[in-house]
Amino acid sequence: MRLQNAKRGAKPTYASTPHYANALVARGNKVSNLNAPDSYLVPRTYAYEDFIDSRKIYNLWEPWVFDILDKTNTSRNLRPDEPLLTGGGFANWNDFLSESVTRVELYDRVSKAADVFGEKLWAGAKNIDQVSYDKWAPLAKKLRENIPGITLRRRPASKGQYLISYDFEDGAAADGSDNANNGELHNGATVVEAGEGHGRAVKMTADSYISTPIEGIAYPYAVGMWVKPSGAQQAKAVLLESGDGRVLVSNSTSPTVTFVQDDNEYNTQIILPADQWSHLAFSADGTTTRVFYNFKHAASVNYYNPRWDVLQNSTMQVTAPLRTIGSANGNSFSGLVDGFFAMDRASYAGEMAFIGKHYANALP
Repeated sequence: MRLQNAKRGAKPTYASTPHYANALVARGNKVSNLNAPDSYLVPRTYAYEDFIDSRKIYNLWEPWVFDILDKTNTSRNLRPDEPLLTGGGFANWNDFLSESVTRVELYDRVSKAADVFGEKLWAGAKNIDQVSYDKWAPLAKKLRENIPGITLRRRPASKGQYLISYDFEDGAAADGSDNANNGELHNGATVVEAGEGHGRAVKMTADSYISTPIEGIAYPYAVGMWVKPSGAQQAKAVLLESGDGRVLVSNSTSPTVTFVQDDNEYNTQIILPADQWSHLAFSADGTTTRVFYNFKHAASVNYYNPRWDVLQNSTMQVTAPLRTIGSANGNSFSGLVDGFFAMDRASYAGEMAFIGKHYANALP
C-alpha cells in the first residue's frame, strides 16, 4: 500500500499493513491501493502469482476495497468517496528473477494486468455501466494486441501451422507457407547448388544475411533449419537475430550453440561440426525451450534460479528471433543454410525428423 501524509507533505512511503487503510487515513495519510497479494505480480518466484488473475480483479477488486474477500467490512475497506484515496494499481516486482523472464514475457504479464486495473480505475465509484468479464475481456485483448508501435507481443498471425517456410529451390527466399512472408538476400547471400541431397541452399559469409518480415515469435513455436558451417566460425557468429535476441553458433569462448536473450547468454554445449550438414531446431511450449540436434532432443535452455528455496537450474522460455538469418551487423554464420521454417506451435523430436527430411533428401 502506498501512502503519503497529506498534512505534513511527507514523501510517499509503503506500508505492510494492507488491511488498516482506515487507520492510515485517520492519521491524514493519502492512500493508494496496491494491496498484496491481489495486485502483486512476481514472475517465476513461487512467492506470488506469475500472472494477475484478471477475472478476480475485474469482478471483485475496487480501489477502495483492500480485502476482496470481505468487501462490506468497513473496518478493512474505505468508502468509494474517501478524499484521501488517490487511486490504486498493481506492482510488478522483479525479485529473484535473475535471467528467467525476457522483456517479451514481462510485457505479456504487465500488459494484461494494466488492462484490468486500468478498466477498474477508469470506471469510477459506482461501476453502473460495467459489462460482464466475458464481454469485456475480448475487447481488452483486441485493444492490447493492436496498439501500433508499442506492443512487444510476438504472436504473428498465420494462416496455417507454418509461419515461414524457405526451401530456396526458387533461387530466392520465397515463403512456402500461406503467409507470403518472403525473405530477401543481402550482402552476397547467394543461392547455390548444394548437392548432398539438399538441392539449392543459401551460401552465407560473415557479411551476408537473409531478412524476413517477422521480428520473432513467443511460445508456443518451433523453429529449425539445416546448417553446414564453413570451417571455423568467428566468435559470436549469428545464426538468427532480432531485437529480442540471437541464436549463435559460437560464443566468446567456445564454438557452441548459444541463445542470447536480453544480453544474457545460455550455452547449450551443442557443437556444429565444420563442413558437414547438421539439423538444428528449437521449440518452446510455455514450460521448456527444447533444442534438437539432428532430430534428437539434445538440450534445454536453462538459467540458474538463485532464490533461496530453489537454488537450481530452471527452464527458460526463449522468444525466437526471426528478423534475420545471419546478422545485418557483419558477424553472421559462414556456410550453407537450407530448409528454414518457423511454426506457430511446439514440436517434438519425431516430428523434427519428418520436417527436416521434407526440405532435404539427406541424413545429418
